[in-house]
Amino acid sequence: MTFSVIIPVYNVEKYLKRCLDSIINQGFTDYELLLIDDGSSDNSGLICDKYSLKYPFINVIHQKNGGISKARNRGIESAKGNYLIFIDSDDYIAQKSLEQIVNELKTSHLPDLLITQIHKFNDNCITSYSDLNLFKNSSSTANKEEVINKLFNYSETIWPAWRYIVKRTFVEKHHMRFPESYLHEDMYWTTKIFLLAETVKITNLSCYFHRLNNKTSITNNRNLQNSLDIITLIALNIQFISENSYHSKSKNAIIKRLTKSFFTAIKDYEQLKKIDKEKIKKLIYQNKKNFKKNMHNRYLIFFLSTNLFGFDFSYRIYNTYIKIKLRLLKRRKQNVSYRTTNK
Repeated sequence: MTFSVIIPVYNVEKYLKRCLDSIINQGFTDYELLLIDDGSSDNSGLICDKYSLKYPFINVIHQKNGGISKARNRGIESAKGNYLIFIDSDDYIAQKSLEQIVNELKTSHLPDLLITQIHKFNDNCITSYSDLNLFKNSSSTANKEEVINKLFNYSETIWPAWRYIVKRTFVEKHHMRFPESYLHEDMYWTTKIFLLAETVKITNLSCYFHRLNNKTSITNNRNLQNSLDIITLIALNIQFISENSYHSKSKNAIIKRLTKSFFTAIKDYEQLKKIDKEKIKKLIYQNKKNFKKNMHNRYLIFFLSTNLFGFDFSYRIYNTYIKIKLRLLKRRKQNVSYRTTNK
């Protein structure tokens, strides 16, 4: 079959039916739908079972709660389709999406990786778009290096696995799985698929609708563990990049984005309790060997500063630098706006 659509399910009875109906009503039948019930304590598992009794192409797997990575990995191991599609159970896809994706895959000569555009929405039906014009004039001709350079330097939404349609034989060839027991597991997965994929294509199709206001979502719950896991996964990514040879332009773009994510992870460092600050510093120290392999200037200067002045002082220097930079950027925009208005 063409697709294995993999949906981890955990306590989403409020949104699940809309998600499943958006797939079932596609008017396209060459796919299997794998629902991985990750130990739901509400009616989500029951909803999955009811749908599977009605539709023979739906396969439900119930497992003890182990997190989204474990659920996705279970789906990968059970998949039989040529391509894997990941969908979060509180999101949905547009009508005719699967048929349009098939056409894009054929036109692109069945690449390892197809990148889609996404809508973001909330319960008030306010919709926004990610990267709408990023590849407006070059999506069909851009090569892998051009795609990586544009996405990792300018994309608003780079990490989520549900943005990417991935060839299953490519996943199995490289023994790719999501890292279990971590939050923000997509960061590790997405970095590897871009580095390892031989053929990468991007489409201007906007098929995926991502919900912004689900309060149980990881992206809506920042805490210490989020920061610790992001730091660990960035260290693992940098280690992986350093151990393999890749096109320098692609490598630099990915490392630059990982650097941005690192500083986002420690953004609230000064507001943490002393014991939590120590956990952050200890983890960074443990991974310092890998962090030193990051050749991005901002990263190297920060870690050189920590060696000389300690982490806390270096963080304050960096924070001051960012505030000044943002202030200058804001002033520059105001000046440009003023000159444009008074022409």
